[in-house]
Amino acid sequence: MDELEQVVADLHPHVLGISEANFKSEHSIDEVQIQDYDLILSKTVENDQLRVSRVVCYKHQSIVGKVRDDLMDDCFSSIWLELGLPRKKKFLVCQLYREWQYLGQMDSRSRSIPEQMVRWSIFLDQWQRALDSGKEVIVMGDFNLNHFKFTDAGQLQPLVDQLIQDIYPHGVQQCVKGPTHSWPGQADSCIDLIYTNTPEKIGQAQAQIRGSSDHRLVF
Repeated sequence: MDELEQVVADLHPHVLGISEANFKSEHSIDEVQIQDYDLILSKTVENDQLRVSRVVCYKHQSIVGKVRDDLMDDCFSSIWLELGLPRKKKFLVCQLYREWQYLGQMDSRSRSIPEQMVRWSIFLDQWQRALDSGKEVIVMGDFNLNHFKFTDAGQLQPLVDQLIQDIYPHGVQQCVKGPTHSWPGQADSCIDLIYTNTPEKIGQAQAQIRGSSDHRLVF
């Protein structure tokens, strides 16, 4: 929380999304509040088989908006918000975490590529419906798909191909160009991504090493 509060003090974000947040249903929400921000959880915390929100968002209270429950599912870690400034046109913002497998399960079936694809298809459907609304749509988070290797993704290639097939025809653009994740003994990767269907409105994406995470802060 100290590191999060320092980021807020430095950057004053309207929306701060955290992948791998791992907020469990038995945790106290009072212990993770940040002044002047509302904390929003994903629907997976309501799933009796999961009971954890692996992604969370902090929304500054100056921003007008609402949670778009109709674009969310209790089987995938995404949060959809319809946001904007007072008396201004609203747009859609999504924070996601594409997890390799579900936490706390009796077996590892959820890690198989077919099971990952089932979950991924749920999210891609959410994204398509958001794009079909005609609104500006920003999707960001830990995709666990290396943008540096979209043409050579190994066993994850079917997920990349489905993303390109379903979403790219809507005119979206991926804005993060440099590495976002580092791990000893591995090449740096670009897995924390920002997509938009209005790239002309987006400033240059940045990725900074902040705190103890192996992921960079992307904004």
